[in-house]
Amino acid sequence: MLCGFQGGNSPCKGSKPCPRCGCFIMKEEDGSCNHMKCSFCGTDFCWLCLKEIGEFHYFSPSGCTFWGERTWSLRRRWTIRIILWTVAPMIILLVSLLAFPVITVAIPVATGYQLLQRNYKTKLRKVLSILTGVTLTSMVSPFVGLFGSLLLVPLGFIYVYGVIPIHLIWTSDWRHKLAARFNRNRNRNNRSPMTPV
Repeated sequence: MLCGFQGGNSPCKGSKPCPRCGCFIMKEEDGSCNHMKCSFCGTDFCWLCLKEIGEFHYFSPSGCTFWGERTWSLRRRWTIRIILWTVAPMIILLVSLLAFPVITVAIPVATGYQLLQRNYKTKLRKVLSILTGVTLTSMVSPFVGLFGSLLLVPLGFIYVYGVIPIHLIWTSDWRHKLAARFNRNRNRNNRSPMTPV
């Protein structure tokens, strides 16, 4: 919900300014999520930390929760990060090891279930169709499971040790302070000489 004023003090109780344009926005206290979108400039930002955010803000140990009412403490954030970065290799390897048998079994079972749901003219056709489908997918599913589990390891490591740290750096305070300083300087330089300061 847009409050409508820019700059100065908040005109509405419980409203907060957009981090980009400064337009005050009010959030409904109905248990809705903390992902906000400014209706004035279209910026996606977090209601808790008032920073511009991307897709990974709530899926990284940034301290903000999707539905929470306050951010985590600095101590809790760093504890979660250290635990995540030390335990992640074991979790990624365990998930990739479990992915192989799960995929190998799940594909034929899902195929058999899908073929069982179809309508056939005769019972013989139904049985032959299910047997053929399950047999073919049983031969292919180990390769799909192996490919999936091998692909899961590098993607997991890239996410934990690449995407999350880059996101934490991208949304850190020093970046926002530099952007705010740049915007102030740009606005100062764009004023016409006739405009009072």
